[in-house]
Parts: sequence; structure tokens; C-alpha cells
Amino acid sequence: MPETHPEIAVFFQYLCGKDPSAHQIELYNTGVKTLHLELNVEDQRILNWSLKHPRFLSLVDAGLALKRKNSKLKARLLLATAILECDTAYYQKFLNPKPLSFVGFKFIALGLRSAFTICLSVLLFKFKGWK
Repeated sequence: MPETHPEIAVFFQYLCGKDPSAHQIELYNTGVKTLHLELNVEDQRILNWSLKHPRFLSLVDAGLALKRKNSKLKARLLLATAILECDTAYYQKFLNPKPLSFVGFKFIALGLRSAFTICLSVLLFKFKGWK
């Protein structure tokens, strides 16, 4: 029986709001093994906390991008994203070919939301003592 990773369901819920299919789980497991994405102790601590508190995964994702650029956990999140981007059922979510209306307002709103997320993720990493 192939090794399964409990984070795949949480990652997919975070990225697209749906559970992964059996094929997507197989791709993820193969990717983790092929890319040698074994987690170190610190990444495992962050993952364990994230599995207990999945609502905060966006903050953990941002914090990993800021504080732990070479994290294997961040690489696993990117692997899950790549699997979804290549899936015909989800690629529209990532490409979004619709023209933007109220472009200026949307850029300001997205910028403010991103800044707020960054601030919260930095605070979370400091509070939890993650480096």
C-alpha cells in the first residue's frame, strides 16, 4: 500500500475548497517521494499545527514563503498547487481569463489583504516560535 500524507486533504481544501481525488492523491504521493520532500523537525511541527488548525493555513503558507523559503513543507504546498493547476477541472481557478472590472479598486483591495495576511503570518510565526 502506498504511503499517504494526511496533509493532502487540508491542502486541497485550502487551495480549491474540494477534497482530492484518488488520482490526485496518487500524484501527490509520487511527487513527495520523487522530489524527496521529507519534512525536518521544524516543518513537521508546523504541519502538525496546521492539521489541527486548517483555517490558518493561508497564514502558514505566507509565513513559509517569507521566513522559510527552502522549506520542504512549502514545496509540498507548491506541489499540491501544481497538481491542481494541471487538472482540467481546476485550471480556470488559477488562470482566471475573465476581464477585470474596477481594476484599480481590486488592486488596492488585494494589496491591503495581502499586507494584512503578511502581518498576521509574521505574528503567527513569532508567537509559535517557528523560525
